[in-house]
Amino acid sequence: MVICKDMGPTNMVAPIAQVLSEQGHEVFPVLEGMGARLWPAMCAVPPVFRGTDDYATIPFSLEIGPVLDHCRPDVVIVGTSFPNHLEGRFIRAAQQRDIPRVVVEDFWGGFRRLGLLRPPNLVLTLDEYSSELIRQQFGSEPRVTIVGNPGVKFRYADPAPEIMAMRTRGDLVITLCGGGYETAEQIQLLIECLNVTRKRWKLIPRWHPKEANRPDPENNNRPYRETWDALLEQLGDQVVRVDGPSTESVVVASNMVCAGYSTLLSTAAYAGVVAVSLATPKVMQALGEESPLDQIPQVGLEVAHQVTSHVDLAQLQPCPAEARARLIPFDPTVGAAAVCDLLEGVHA
Repeated sequence: MVICKDMGPTNMVAPIAQVLSEQGHEVFPVLEGMGARLWPAMCAVPPVFRGTDDYATIPFSLEIGPVLDHCRPDVVIVGTSFPNHLEGRFIRAAQQRDIPRVVVEDFWGGFRRLGLLRPPNLVLTLDEYSSELIRQQFGSEPRVTIVGNPGVKFRYADPAPEIMAMRTRGDLVITLCGGGYETAEQIQLLIECLNVTRKRWKLIPRWHPKEANRPDPENNNRPYRETWDALLEQLGDQVVRVDGPSTESVVVASNMVCAGYSTLLSTAAYAGVVAVSLATPKVMQALGEESPLDQIPQVGLEVAHQVTSHVDLAQLQPCPAEARARLIPFDPTVGAAAVCDLLEGVHA
């Protein structure tokens, strides 16, 4: 049984589920949120249950115990969405029934989001950095397998031609990836940087689809995207909307990607694009709410620059090759094999 909610976890859980299904295993997907929309493009197995796009605004109910008792899964595999919902409920119910449990991390320290009182049987994680966080929390008890980073691929989408045309004209093309209450503060810092950047530039905003339409409590509950777009109005036609291509194709075509700690910073760094973490106080607050980290993980891995005050962005360079090598492309076959190994050990 596999459970996921957000896009990040689904990008890992769905391909692993597809591999397991192709190997002949029976897979029971339980889906909700943006991940449910993404699922059909990544896994051919239809869900046995699908919740709403946002349980906080459109609540739904599901009795976890009867579902587990009916399906009798050999293993429960969950993502680590933030905030999590069914993922945490399922893994805690599986723990009570002593069903083997697998956590799939799409972010460093994602295990913290599930509220586990005991370690899972297996954690599928990003890299050695995240493995160390698991060991610090649980010791040597859970198995840990590095399956790679969902933002890192062996082959990316083709660069967006609209972006490449801007670069050909000599513009420094900067993509801002925003989402969450911390984004307004990041925009303000970015504008301070742009004011001292000594090169002609263009800014491309890309708002997280899960967050852009949420109400902004500091601005009469209007959608966050309206708050963010209003802050960018002062930049005039230097802000360019490129809505057609995928975010990945925009990111790999840019000269620079700015965010807080988005997975897209990893995508940019691995593609040879300058990655910049706008590490404002609210970014660090949000990071602390989501993980046990007190440092931006991409900064700790030395693949992204940390910016806390105005700086000439044109002076920043892509990370060196030795740092880029710390980013591991995601391989779902490694995750599927680790799950099978776990089950063989349980049933031996």
